[in-house]
This record gives sequence, structure tokens and C-alpha cells, in this order.
Amino acid sequence: MRTKLTLYQVYLTLCRSLSLCPKQKKDFQFFETSKFSNFIAWNHLGNWRIKMNKIFLILLTIVSINCLSFRSGEHENAEIVNKLDAPPKAIIKINLKYDYRVDGAKQGDINPQLVDAWLKTAEETLKESSEVTVSREDILANYFFEMTVREETNSFSTTVSPFISGLTLGLIPSYTKSDITVNTIVKDKKGNVLGEVTKKESLKMVGQILIVFVNVFVKPLDTIIAQRKDLLRASYLEIKQNNIFKGSKK
Repeated sequence: MRTKLTLYQVYLTLCRSLSLCPKQKKDFQFFETSKFSNFIAWNHLGNWRIKMNKIFLILLTIVSINCLSFRSGEHENAEIVNKLDAPPKAIIKINLKYDYRVDGAKQGDINPQLVDAWLKTAEETLKESSEVTVSREDILANYFFEMTVREETNSFSTTVSPFISGLTLGLIPSYTKSDITVNTIVKDKKGNVLGEVTKKESLKMVGQILIVFVNVFVKPLDTIIAQRKDLLRASYLEIKQNNIFKGSKK
């Protein structure tokens, strides 16, 4: 009984410090199990959980803004493809999907702005090739790039590390790592697969509140955008080098 009371007092102290004190003790229950002497579960989270989520998001934002990003760099400074060696009057439509996975499990609710940013970058880098036209209309296109961007990370990067850092207001650094894979399948208007290419890099981010002074000179977003462009350019370069369009019908 003494252990339960102590844990509950810790819980109340934390809530009071955040001005989120629960009204009833039933919001907090304890269970005895064979493996754990004290197991904590929440039955009635309600507004308390919503407020905690908001606070966590604020802390996560603080850490995310003040961070440094590092890439593995397999395709760093990828060559700009000025000519894709596509057939004359080639009109290409990019269909892009974003696949986000944590510990191997596919996640939903992908931010549409992230998908749109990848699509716009994919179209802009493709337009660097002078002999192709990029369109978003199926009826106009005679070639299709079925592109899947997969980001794979783990629960330590998405939950544990940011949470620990957030509790200290960013004094303890947060660490996140993800693997970015761009898979491109080239199809003709009839849906025939002409070829497929895959490019991959990893991205690491370290967040700490004092990095705000470093960010005056180094912008973490610059690394992310550069990596995005390089992965796409490397994909287009391999499409050219493998002569994927060669022999395809107009």
C-alpha cells in the first residue's frame, strides 16, 4: 500500500507542476501481475491526455527546430540529368506515394504537405531534363513514374529520445535516425513495366536547445532538401544509364 501511495503522489506532483491535476483518483489505477509488482494504467485520460499531447508536441517542436542533420551521403552531389534519353515528345507523370514505417509497422495519417514537397521536388528535378515534359494529367502522359518514398525508423527515434529530451526542455539531446528509400518504376501508357530503380540513404538528426546558436550558420532543412534532390537525381541518372526508355514504343 505504501508503494501505491508513493506512486500516486508522484503522479499528482507531476500533474500539478503542469497544471493538469486530475479530479479523481480513479484516473489512476494499479494492477498486480506475476512479472511486475506495480503496473500503471490510465482508464480515464480525457482532457488530461489531450493537454499532455499538446505539451509534448510543443517540446518536440522546440527540439526539432534546434537540431543538426547528417546524411549518409551515398548519392551526395548527384549529377544533374540534363538529358534523360527519353523518346521524342515524352510526357511523364509522377505518381508518388509516401510509406512511413516505425519498427517495421506501416503508419497512417501521412502529412500531405510532406508528400506534396516530395512530389514537387521530383517534378522540378525531372524538368532539369530538357527533352521531357512533366504533367499531372493522366490523359496527357505517355509515360508514368510510379514512385514510392519509404521512410523507416524506430520507436526510440520517434518516442523515447524526443520524450526524454522534451522533459528537460531540450537540455538532453534527442537523437533520431531514419532510412530513406526512393523506388521508381517506369511504365508506358499501356501499363507495361519498362524498368525499376531504387536509391537509399540514411538521415540522422540531433536536437538540443543550445543548437539554436549553431543554426544561425547551419540550417538542418538544407541537408534534408539536398538529400531529397540527390536521391531523385540519382534515380533519373540510373534510368538514363540503364537505357530504360530504349526500345519502348512512342
